[in-house]
Amino acid sequence: MPKLGEADIETTYPDINKFVTSITSVNRLSLCVRVNSAEELENLKLCPCDANWSKLLVRFLENSHNLLELEIDLNDDHIDSCVVDPLVCLENQLNYVPECLRSNLETKWTGMHGSQKEIDMLKYILRNACCLKTATILFKSTPDTEDKHKTMIQELLLSSTTCQLVFD
Repeated sequence: MPKLGEADIETTYPDINKFVTSITSVNRLSLCVRVNSAEELENLKLCPCDANWSKLLVRFLENSHNLLELEIDLNDDHIDSCVVDPLVCLENQLNYVPECLRSNLETKWTGMHGSQKEIDMLKYILRNACCLKTATILFKSTPDTEDKHKTMIQELLLSSTTCQLVFD
Protein backbone atom coordinates (compact mmCIF):
# COMPACT_ATOMS: atom_id res chain seq x y z
CA MET A 1 0.00 0.00 0.00
CA PRO A 2 1.43 3.44 -0.89
CA LYS A 3 2.34 5.70 2.01
CA LEU A 4 -0.09 8.60 2.41
CA GLY A 5 1.29 11.71 4.11
CA GLU A 6 -1.87 13.67 4.81
CA ALA A 7 -5.59 13.12 4.33
CA ASP A 8 -8.73 15.18 4.86
CA ILE A 9 -11.69 12.85 4.85
CA GLU A 10 -15.39 13.53 5.20
CA THR A 11 -17.44 10.39 4.94
CA THR A 12 -20.53 8.44 5.80
CA TYR A 13 -18.61 5.23 5.06
CA PRO A 14 -20.86 2.32 6.04
CA ASP A 15 -18.15 -0.16 7.10
CA ILE A 16 -15.92 1.70 9.55
CA ASN A 17 -13.68 -1.36 10.12
CA LYS A 18 -12.75 -1.61 6.42
CA PHE A 19 -12.34 2.15 6.28
CA VAL A 20 -9.91 2.31 9.21
CA THR A 21 -7.77 -0.56 7.89
CA SER A 22 -7.46 1.23 4.55
CA ILE A 23 -5.83 4.35 6.06
CA THR A 24 -3.21 2.76 8.32
CA SER A 25 -0.25 4.43 6.58
CA VAL A 26 -1.41 8.04 6.97
CA ASN A 27 0.75 10.42 9.05
CA ARG A 28 -1.69 13.31 9.39
CA LEU A 29 -5.44 12.80 9.36
CA SER A 30 -8.38 15.16 9.52
CA LEU A 31 -11.50 13.08 9.81
CA CYS A 32 -15.17 13.99 9.78
CA VAL A 33 -17.27 10.86 10.07
CA ARG A 34 -21.00 11.24 10.15
CA VAL A 35 -22.47 8.58 12.35
CA ASN A 36 -25.67 8.12 10.39
CA SER A 37 -25.76 4.43 10.97
CA ALA A 38 -23.60 2.39 13.27
CA GLU A 39 -26.12 -0.40 13.59
CA GLU A 40 -23.54 -3.16 13.19
CA LEU A 41 -21.16 -1.70 15.79
CA GLU A 42 -20.76 -4.13 18.70
CA ASN A 43 -17.64 -2.87 20.48
CA LEU A 44 -16.69 0.75 21.06
CA LYS A 45 -13.59 1.97 22.87
CA LEU A 46 -13.61 5.74 23.21
CA CYS A 47 -10.79 7.86 24.62
CA PRO A 48 -12.19 10.98 26.32
CA CYS A 49 -9.24 13.18 25.36
CA ASP A 50 -11.14 15.09 22.67
CA ALA A 51 -13.16 18.18 23.50
CA ASN A 52 -16.37 16.65 22.13
CA TRP A 53 -16.06 13.03 23.17
CA SER A 54 -19.25 12.95 25.24
CA LYS A 55 -21.29 14.32 22.33
CA LEU A 56 -19.80 11.58 20.17
CA LEU A 57 -20.76 9.05 22.85
CA VAL A 58 -24.37 10.25 22.69
CA ARG A 59 -24.37 9.81 18.90
CA PHE A 60 -23.01 6.28 19.19
CA LEU A 61 -25.52 5.34 21.90
CA GLU A 62 -28.37 6.61 19.72
CA ASN A 63 -27.22 4.86 16.54
CA SER A 64 -25.55 1.65 17.71
CA HIS A 65 -28.48 -0.64 18.50
CA ASN A 66 -26.24 -3.72 18.62
CA LEU A 67 -23.58 -2.22 20.89
CA LEU A 68 -22.45 -4.92 23.32
CA GLU A 69 -19.35 -3.41 24.90
CA LEU A 70 -18.61 0.22 25.67
CA GLU A 71 -15.23 1.16 27.10
CA ILE A 72 -14.36 4.72 28.04
CA ASP A 73 -10.58 4.68 28.45
CA LEU A 74 -8.36 7.71 29.03
CA ASN A 75 -5.04 6.50 27.66
CA ASP A 76 -2.14 7.33 29.98
CA ASP A 77 -0.20 8.95 27.15
CA HIS A 78 -3.16 11.25 26.36
CA ILE A 79 -3.57 12.72 29.86
CA ASP A 80 -1.28 15.70 29.24
CA SER A 81 -3.06 16.63 26.01
CA CYS A 82 -6.54 16.01 27.39
CA VAL A 83 -8.98 18.83 26.75
CA VAL A 84 -11.62 19.34 29.41
CA ASP A 85 -14.87 18.25 27.83
CA PRO A 86 -18.01 20.08 28.79
CA LEU A 87 -19.71 16.74 29.33
CA VAL A 88 -23.20 16.56 28.04
CA CYS A 89 -25.99 15.54 30.34
CA LEU A 90 -27.28 12.35 28.77
CA GLU A 91 -30.78 12.89 30.13
CA ASN A 92 -30.96 16.26 28.38
CA GLN A 93 -29.43 15.00 25.13
CA LEU A 94 -31.43 11.81 24.71
CA ASN A 95 -35.19 11.94 24.23
CA TYR A 96 -35.43 8.20 24.90
CA VAL A 97 -33.33 5.42 26.39
CA PRO A 98 -31.17 4.06 23.54
CA GLU A 99 -31.83 0.50 22.44
CA CYS A 100 -28.32 -0.66 23.34
CA LEU A 101 -28.90 0.40 26.98
CA ARG A 102 -32.19 -1.47 27.15
CA SER A 103 -30.92 -4.73 25.75
CA ASN A 104 -27.31 -5.76 25.82
CA LEU A 105 -24.61 -3.29 26.90
CA GLU A 106 -21.53 -4.11 29.02
CA THR A 107 -19.40 -1.15 30.06
CA LYS A 108 -15.96 -0.32 31.43
CA TRP A 109 -14.68 3.11 32.45
CA THR A 110 -10.90 3.40 32.85
CA GLY A 111 -8.99 6.39 34.16
CA MET A 112 -11.93 8.22 35.71
CA HIS A 113 -11.09 11.29 37.71
CA GLY A 114 -14.45 11.31 39.44
CA SER A 115 -15.86 14.63 38.30
CA GLN A 116 -19.55 15.17 39.02
CA LYS A 117 -20.30 15.11 35.30
CA GLU A 118 -18.55 11.73 34.91
CA ILE A 119 -20.56 10.40 37.84
CA ASP A 120 -23.82 11.76 36.39
CA MET A 121 -23.08 10.07 33.06
CA LEU A 122 -22.32 6.78 34.80
CA LYS A 123 -25.50 7.02 36.90
CA TYR A 124 -27.56 7.53 33.75
CA ILE A 125 -26.07 4.44 32.13
CA LEU A 126 -26.43 2.34 35.28
CA ARG A 127 -30.02 3.44 35.83
CA ASN A 128 -31.11 2.76 32.24
CA ALA A 129 -29.03 -0.24 31.20
CA CYS A 130 -31.61 -2.93 31.98
CA CYS A 131 -29.46 -5.92 31.00
CA LEU A 132 -26.10 -4.61 32.17
CA LYS A 133 -24.44 -7.46 34.05
CA THR A 134 -21.12 -5.86 34.96
CA ALA A 135 -19.79 -2.32 34.96
CA THR A 136 -16.09 -1.95 35.65
CA ILE A 137 -14.98 1.47 36.88
CA LEU A 138 -11.29 2.23 37.33
CA PHE A 139 -10.44 5.53 39.02
CA LYS A 140 -7.19 7.48 38.68
CA SER A 141 -6.58 7.67 42.42
CA THR A 142 -4.17 9.55 44.57
CA PRO A 143 -4.11 9.45 48.38
CA ASP A 144 -5.92 12.82 48.34
CA THR A 145 -8.85 11.52 46.26
CA GLU A 146 -9.46 8.11 47.84
CA ASP A 147 -12.16 9.33 50.27
CA LYS A 148 -13.91 11.26 47.49
CA HIS A 149 -13.90 8.14 45.30
CA LYS A 150 -15.32 6.00 48.13
CA THR A 151 -18.24 8.42 48.44
CA MET A 152 -18.80 8.30 44.68
CA ILE A 153 -18.73 4.52 44.73
CA GLN A 154 -21.51 4.51 47.33
CA GLU A 155 -23.59 6.81 45.09
CA LEU A 156 -23.02 4.56 42.09
CA LEU A 157 -23.95 1.43 44.03
CA LEU A 158 -27.41 2.92 44.57
CA SER A 159 -27.85 3.62 40.85
CA SER A 160 -28.24 0.02 39.73
CA THR A 161 -30.03 -2.87 41.37
CA THR A 162 -29.29 -5.41 38.63
CA CYS A 163 -25.65 -4.75 37.76
CA GLN A 164 -22.51 -6.01 39.44
CA LEU A 165 -20.19 -3.03 39.88
CA VAL A 166 -16.44 -3.64 39.92
CA PHE A 167 -14.20 -0.85 41.21
CA ASP A 168 -10.43 -0.52 41.31
